[in-house]
Amino acid sequence: MTVRELIDYLEDFDSQSIVKIAYQPRWPMAEKVYGVTEFNGVVYLGGDNQNEYVPAGAALDLGWSGNF
Repeated sequence: MTVRELIDYLEDFDSQSIVKIAYQPRWPMAEKVYGVTEFNGVVYLGGDNQNEYVPAGAALDLGWSGNF
């Protein structure tokens, strides 16, 4: 995904919504984004390392069929 594609996706959401990174599709987890940086042409979203489970509905929307 490019920065432009991410911006296009985010424009459809409430600008006051919290942003989280969902990861690990087989056991869906998430954490809040705490920072953004760019290095060697790649943009990195930093997580807050406060892991939580992704709600089943959100995991399904992402196309994941994990253990939920």
